[in-house]
Amino acid sequence: MDLGCGLRKVIYENCIYVEVYPSMTADVVVGTECEYPFPDNTFDGIGCFSVLEHTKNPWKVAQEIHRMLKPSGRCYIDWPFLAPVHGYPSHYFNATREGLIRAFSEGFDLVRVQTEDSQGPDYAALWFFKSMMAQLPDDVRADISGITLGELVQTMPQDVFWKRILGALPASAIEELAAGNTLIATKK
Repeated sequence: MDLGCGLRKVIYENCIYVEVYPSMTADVVVGTECEYPFPDNTFDGIGCFSVLEHTKNPWKVAQEIHRMLKPSGRCYIDWPFLAPVHGYPSHYFNATREGLIRAFSEGFDLVRVQTEDSQGPDYAALWFFKSMMAQLPDDVRADISGITLGELVQTMPQDVFWKRILGALPASAIEELAAGNTLIATKK
């Protein structure tokens, strides 16, 4: 099974493609409640590629993957960590390596946990900076486009350089590229 298949360029006859919307690739469309219409012990393998950050309950999806796999079945999970907010309107949980291990620690023997080539710091840095630059006004983009990486890392958060950039970005870009978020709440 390809869980959260999106639109695949290559389709395999021995694979069931599952999605939450009717993509051209999807064989089965499921709701967002993370309950899949397959019996226990159905699949030899399940791939879930950059999907769990878009689910409201990734821990339940991990349990469902366990339930649907045959004994000794294998899952391949690709769960972004340092990725800007994407997949609007639903992007809920990025995961550290420890978070990924925790989500799949019960009922699984972990074969390998590592950062693949397509998940390296180069992807995170380029995605972040390309998105930020694309959302800056032309004059600010032109002013900073010649800065070297060495000069950039010498700046301090919230200094004049960053205040100019952050002041020029739309609020949606600040939300997309933020290092974190704060919530203050009152008990009802």
